[in-house]
Amino acid sequence: MDRRTSRGRSASCAPTSASRTWRSQAGWPPSGKGRSEELVRFLLRERDRMAAALSPLGFRPLPGAANFLALLSPEGRGDLTEPLREAGIYVIAFTTGARDALRVAIGTPEDTDAVTEALSGILDRHR
Repeated sequence: MDRRTSRGRSASCAPTSASRTWRSQAGWPPSGKGRSEELVRFLLRERDRMAAALSPLGFRPLPGAANFLALLSPEGRGDLTEPLREAGIYVIAFTTGARDALRVAIGTPEDTDAVTEALSGILDRHR
C-alpha cells in the first residue's frame, strides 16, 4: 500500500514491512550474496534513526529489532492514528498497559523524515 504525505513523499505504511515503492527505489529485492544482510543492516540503521528522532518528541521506543518500530506515545496524547492518517501516514495503534502506542513500519530515510515531521506537527498543534 503506497500512501503519500502532504508533501507528496511516500510514507511508512503498516502493516506491510516495506512498501514495494521504496524497495524498488532502493534497488530491492536484493540479489547476490550478502544482499539480504545489507537489507537487514539498512533497516536496523533506519529503525535506530527513527527512534532517535522521535525520542525528543516524547515517544519511548520499545525494545526490539524488527522491521518496525513500536513506540509508546507521549503521556496523555491518546491515539495518534487519525491525525497521522490525515497526513497520509498509516500506522497500527495498540495499547500496552495504560499507554497508547504506535507500530510504524521502517522504510526509506525519506519515510522516516515524513513520519517525524508529521508527528512533530501533530504534537505542536495539540499542545
